[in-house]
Amino acid sequence: MNQKQLNIILMTFTILIVVMGCSSTENSSHKGHNTQSSEADVNQPEQNKDQDEIYQSEEKDIQDKMKVDGFTSEMPNVYEITATAELREEEDADRIVYEVFINKPKIEMKHITLSFSLHPKMFDKLNTSNVFMSTAMFDQSTSLQPGEEPYGTSLARGFVMNKNLIEQDMKNIYDQIFVKISYVTKEEQVEEYFQLQAKISSQLEKYVNDQLGSVNNFV
Repeated sequence: MNQKQLNIILMTFTILIVVMGCSSTENSSHKGHNTQSSEADVNQPEQNKDQDEIYQSEEKDIQDKMKVDGFTSEMPNVYEITATAELREEEDADRIVYEVFINKPKIEMKHITLSFSLHPKMFDKLNTSNVFMSTAMFDQSTSLQPGEEPYGTSLARGFVMNKNLIEQDMKNIYDQIFVKISYVTKEEQVEEYFQLQAKISSQLEKYVNDQLGSVNNFV
């Protein structure tokens, strides 16, 4: 990932926090740390070299695991993990916002790093420099304890949609999210990889179907 791509991601953090932060953290079932980003134009400080290297390492690890089918759809039994995809229609652009949640930990989870990628083919369906996101780009990590605040953590990123790029095959892949979770428990480093099916909001589903309908009618 080059500096230009980093700047695109880093410049997005503040605006989506303002737009989305309250609605996400007010939900008691997802109460806890909430980290979000979106493709927008807001100035942010440059991340340091260590963060850059970790971020790139996380991205490469997920890409490598995809090549060898290294993700499982079997959910963990020591915490809950879910994902959503919602539509955000804003003045500057329409966005699809993906968010991954970790909730109800049954064990201590220290120094959590949460990373995710969309299906690789989604790169051709969105106006974006990449389809990856990770908490590795932020200064502080999150830790969770059973029955203690914060009760969960999440990571989100918004991607600018292009109606001209919405095609029928997108419906087969736009709900797929590939997630890597790293944490320390009992002094043991744990890395886990999950393929999730995001819960698509009714507004997003209608948006995609309406666009597909208009394309079919035009043809």
